[in-house]
Amino acid sequence: LERAIEQETKAARLVESQQRQLYDYNIIKAASLMQLDKHPAASDLLGQCPLDLRGWEWHWLDRQLGRTRIQLEGPRILGGTSSSKRSICVVVDEQGDLRLHDSKDGSVLWAKRSQTGPYVRFSPNGELIAVSAYPGYGSGILEVWNTAGEMLWSKQQDTIGWIAFGPDSRYLAVSTVEVATLSGEVALHEATSPTPIWKRPCRGTAFMAFGTKSQHLYMSLSTSRDFSTPAIMQCWRLEDGHELWAKRRESFSVPHPTNDGLLLVGRQSQGIDVLDATTGEKVSEAHGSGSEPVVGIRASKDGRFAISTDATSTFTVWDLKAEKQK
Repeated sequence: LERAIEQETKAARLVESQQRQLYDYNIIKAASLMQLDKHPAASDLLGQCPLDLRGWEWHWLDRQLGRTRIQLEGPRILGGTSSSKRSICVVVDEQGDLRLHDSKDGSVLWAKRSQTGPYVRFSPNGELIAVSAYPGYGSGILEVWNTAGEMLWSKQQDTIGWIAFGPDSRYLAVSTVEVATLSGEVALHEATSPTPIWKRPCRGTAFMAFGTKSQHLYMSLSTSRDFSTPAIMQCWRLEDGHELWAKRRESFSVPHPTNDGLLLVGRQSQGIDVLDATTGEKVSEAHGSGSEPVVGIRASKDGRFAISTDATSTFTVWDLKAEKQK
């Protein structure tokens, strides 16, 4: 009986792995078809993706194709985002209301007055909402809400530089900057608490990303909002904010940790550097044909492909194994 259970478990894991590989292939293929303006074929591939595997990359491509657009009634929307885990979306409107909608039919689930916005982020589990002014601009007020419409905490700070939830939704990292002097700090919070676990000083604007196992926090620091300017990439230990390594970079981009211990960062002119996430040393690089700096990157679950966007909002599909643009 134990042998039969073991074989059944192995078979289930194999099926799950094959489904994930097929999902990754469909996402990359759909993005490639969109670059060739073959939108119906791309839409068909997205429609084949299982509901339980649809992450941020699926929803992003889906929005680009306009497959599931809905009409949200009410005052003009200034900012918003949708959850990759639940059929809900949250917006901030011109009257200062934070509104949660059912993303299937557009109905309003609740509306509450917010003192900040219009930048909003969902936690990965879809249970929490962080609201602030756009990074680098406006009020330094940060609010954290739950999806029941309760504000858990609010805090007045310097101008918000960046906010990021950890992959398990337990932590929230917040960078702030005093625009005139570019002096700032990074604070790590339990996502439901306004009291920081630790705070560390920094200089400049910070892009941040958590390691996939919530053990490290990666930051790209720059004293300019220009993505083509040099930056410093840092790795901090999450439990105490201790700096593990720091590397100078030729350009400013959002770091992206992968599931296999690597860190993807953008290059000055349409390229990606693949770093060892533990040491910060370069492992490989991939080159493209464009001239704009790569700003943001996301990799497939198996680490073979990546999708990036540059400073002109052009997205590119990469074959990381072949070290080139697809």
